[in-house]
Amino acid sequence: YHQNFKVQTRDPKKVYSVDTGLWTAVSRSIHDDSTRLLENIVCVELRRREKEVSYFKERYELDFIVSENYKPVEAIQVCYDLSDPVTRERELRALGEGMDVLGLNRGSIISYDHEERLNIDGKNIDIVPIYTWLS
Repeated sequence: YHQNFKVQTRDPKKVYSVDTGLWTAVSRSIHDDSTRLLENIVCVELRRREKEVSYFKERYELDFIVSENYKPVEAIQVCYDLSDPVTRERELRALGEGMDVLGLNRGSIISYDHEERLNIDGKNIDIVPIYTWLS
């Protein structure tokens, strides 16, 4: 996401698979792809809900910006497991930066099974398990 359409078209695109089962079957990755698969599920669901979806990157990358009429209305970060303090800090930092730059006061982190509500510097952040978010 960028307010300037020319910059938006210049930036690299992110690619998601409609079929995560096929992706898993043909993947040759030796790494744990749990967060990538979860991010893919979120993207497919946002598209199914007919949302305008993009990502945002300044210093840190924010997984999803949901827009209405080209105006950002929701910031979403995806992380499978937030139990590691370094990972948790990284995800909150990326979400916070995106919310600051885009003028949003609410954001979400979608995780595998963690649920929590935070208020950090006046920003409301909901950490939501994927099964709750999908329902």
